[in-house]
Amino acid sequence: MNRKIWAYGAVQGVAVFVALFLWSAVIRSGPAGAAQVQRSTPQACPSGPGVQLAATGNKTIITPPSLGDASANAYSHGVRVGNMLFLAGHTGTAANEPPNLNTQVRRTFAQLEEVLKSAGGSLNDIVTMTVFITDVRLGPEFLRIRKEILGRDFPASALIGVSRLMPVDGLLEIQAIAVLPCRDTATG
Repeated sequence: MNRKIWAYGAVQGVAVFVALFLWSAVIRSGPAGAAQVQRSTPQACPSGPGVQLAATGNKTIITPPSLGDASANAYSHGVRVGNMLFLAGHTGTAANEPPNLNTQVRRTFAQLEEVLKSAGGSLNDIVTMTVFITDVRLGPEFLRIRKEILGRDFPASALIGVSRLMPVDGLLEIQAIAVLPCRDTATG
């Protein structure tokens, strides 16, 4: 009887060992058929006009010259910490222009792209975005335009209906987070 228990325990121990060995091999290689993602060593992010180390803390302020200084309104267009870039909410409004969703969406993405370029990234680096829209009936049209602009590999996203934005003629506002393909040498 004791031999049977010992043999059973030995078989169970071998089975657990083989299962752990196979499991670790699967974890290292990834799921069958999965594409292997190759990442290059991050290069240093650009510095120069529009990129400045914050006075305090571990962050870099991104202010593209084409968008002007936002500090008068107590915000920054972008804040980089390491390889993450936090983009302020942007609208595509312009003075003396009637509200038009297509124009505002395209202008908003152009503004986001300016901030991303100043920090060494692109729209492809956005991993999540929050979109505030003043008329939820415009949601499908916004999604169509966003798909056209981004193409594929879409970020995680939320589309939220709100009653009003600042500026008041804004139909939408987009804020986003991006992971940059470069390392922030200014903050380490």
